[in-house]
Amino acid sequence: EGVDYFDADDLGRHVTNHVTITPDESMTDVKLQLVTPLSNANFMDGFRVYVKGERALSTSVNRSGAFSQDHMIEGSYDVMAQRKTPAQLVGLDEDGVEVVKSVCLVIYAEKQDLFIAKGEQAYLVLDEFQLELLDQTCEKSSRRRGVGF
Repeated sequence: EGVDYFDADDLGRHVTNHVTITPDESMTDVKLQLVTPLSNANFMDGFRVYVKGERALSTSVNRSGAFSQDHMIEGSYDVMAQRKTPAQLVGLDEDGVEVVKSVCLVIYAEKQDLFIAKGEQAYLVLDEFQLELLDQTCEKSSRRRGVGF
C-alpha cells in the first residue's frame, strides 16, 4: 500500500519522507532522487486514466487533470489515475563508491463504483494519491496500481 499525501510541492521536496526505501543489500546510505522534480505546477503531466466497467478505456489527462470520454454506457465503473515518475536510488557500495540505480516512483489514485447514468456528465475528484516505489525503470514497468487494474 502507498502513503497518502496532498501537496506535490511538498512531495517533491520531501519524497523520502513519503516512500519506504528498501535498497539491495550492497548499498548503504541510500537516498531517493527524482529525475524530474515534482511540483504543483507540473503534477498532472504524464497521468494516464484507466476506466474499467461496462466499457474499458484508457486516456491521458489534460494539464488541469481533466479527461473526457463521450458515449459511456450507463453503469458502475472503477477509475484509476496513474503517473510513473523516473527516480534514482543513490548510495554507497561496500568500498564507499557511489552507486546509482534507476527505479520508478508510481503515483496513483482510484475510485471504485462510480455510477454514470445515461446522458449524465460525471465529475470525479481524485485527491488522495498513493505512492509506490518499483524496483525497475518506468520504461520496463507495465504494471498498473489499484484494485482490479
